[in-house]
This record gives sequence, structure tokens and C-alpha cells, in this order.
Amino acid sequence: MDDITTIGLDIAKNVFQLHGVDAQGQVVLRKALRRANMIAFFTKLPPCLIGMEACSTAHHWARTLMELGHEVRLISPAYVKPFVKRHKNDAADAAAICEAVVRPSMRFVSVKSEEQQATLMLHSARELLISQRTALMNALRGHFAELGIVVAQGARNVGDLLLILERMGQGSNEKALPETMRLALQPLATALIGIEAEIAKLDKEILAIHRKDDVSLRLASIPGIGPITASFLSASIPDPGLFKDERGIRRYKRFIAAMEELQDELGALNDLATGSDVLAKHGLADHPARDVVIAHGDKASLIRKAQVSIDGVLDAKRFWR
Repeated sequence: MDDITTIGLDIAKNVFQLHGVDAQGQVVLRKALRRANMIAFFTKLPPCLIGMEACSTAHHWARTLMELGHEVRLISPAYVKPFVKRHKNDAADAAAICEAVVRPSMRFVSVKSEEQQATLMLHSARELLISQRTALMNALRGHFAELGIVVAQGARNVGDLLLILERMGQGSNEKALPETMRLALQPLATALIGIEAEIAKLDKEILAIHRKDDVSLRLASIPGIGPITASFLSASIPDPGLFKDERGIRRYKRFIAAMEELQDELGALNDLATGSDVLAKHGLADHPARDVVIAHGDKASLIRKAQVSIDGVLDAKRFWR
């Protein structure tokens, strides 16, 4: 193994695939490794260049292998895909990574520290809680509206609905609402209050991290950027030198936003395609409306939206140079 100079490493949950070449580009290693054997193998291996896709757990393994003396480069999966020859599998992916990592024009992803990843976890958890809060608010609004109780728009006005439930729990039922309604909606109100408290805790922690981060503080000095956005940018872009100028960062953000929109549209199409499976899972395989649900009227609309999203991704990628 002394002649190995470059390794393409396809990481996974349990079994990792390695593809190694020598200085002349000749293949000298094709090997599958289990997770438990990774450290021992790379400890014995002389220092070399290791390429990996920047996907789940990649930053952890990059830090681990760098501590063992290896040079590690992370590549966006979108940049590896053109190098996959045929029959996509773990071995083909590892070979493609090995080929891509030595390209002189290749762009690489900076390895994030544990602190940066932890900060991004705060933002991800906060985003998830906010989406759950929105869902609970919409559910409460919808259920109350069924009984003719409607409050003004805005998250703060949902408090009026919570107040009605609280009064009902104290024996005051001014609107003569069914007790069953309170029993049904009280768990939603309790969950909403709990989520609000958790979001406040995360906001407090993000603000504390922001105040200790010089980069985040400088970003927050820009009009329109607050502590949360500044903290997120500081943690997600550890090396601003990867971008030539401000336009490069804007194009990068545009590309990521387009990818997220495409994911949403493809997810909707997948739900439509698996409609029969969903009905069967809930014991409705023989429901009279089965064909109506599966042949959803919005199928053509969903396909058009997905195509628009694909065009958006390609357009964003074309301008992200």
C-alpha cells in the first residue's frame, strides 16, 4: 500500500468503499471496509490524498483522517456525478471521486469544525420547530374556524385562541363550545406553548454564540443582517475565499434555494406516485375514491412545477461560476 497516492472514499453508514491509485494513475486498491475497521486501516496507510463527497458524516470523517496525517478534500456530489462511468454503485462512486479529486479546476468544500456543525444544528433544530409551530397554529385556526371563531392574521393573534381554551379549562365557557373541543385542542395548545419556549431557548443560545464570533459580529454590521442570519452564514461558509466576490455568494445561495425548491416538488410527485401504497397502509385500498385519489387532478400541475424547478436549478448552476 506504500504506492497509493490518491484514494476515493465513498462513505456510508456501515460499509465504506475505497478506490486507490498510484502516482501514474494505475488502480492499486479496490476495497470495502466496515466502519469498525476504518481507523485501523488509515492509521497504517502512509499519508495520501483522500477525496470524499460532502454528504452526511463527511466532515466528521474528514477531521478524523486529517488527524491521521492525510490530506482530505470534500467535493459536492453534483461535481462527482459526471465522473461516474456506468452502473452507479458504491465502487463506481469511489472511482469517480478518485478521478474528480485530482482535477485542477475542481471546487472543494471546506471542512467544518465540530463547533460550526453544532451551530448549524441549532439553526436546523430551530427551523424544524418553527415549521411545527406554524403547523400547530394553522391547525388551531382551522379547528376554531369550524365553529365560527376566527381571529386576525398573525402569529401573535393565536394567543386569543389559547385564551379561550384556558378559560374553558377554568370552567368559563362564554361561547357555549363543546367540552369535547377543548379535550381535542388542548394537547395542540400545550405543544404550541412548549415549542415557543424551546424556540426561545435556541434563539438565546444562537445570540450567545453570535456575540463570541468575530466574523458573525462583522456580518451583523451589514444593514439587513441580524444575529441569526450572521451566525448561520459564519458557520455554513467557513472559508469565504472560495468565492471570488459578493456575487459568487449570492449565486451560491440562489443555487441552494433552487435545489431546495426542486426537492419539495419531487417530494410532492413521489407522494402522488405512491398514493396507492399510502391508501393500502391505512386500510383504504378498496375505498371507492381510490382511483380519484391516485389519478389526482393536479398531476400535470405537479409535473410542470417540477420541470420549472429543474430549469431553475440548471439556470442557477449555469451562473454559479
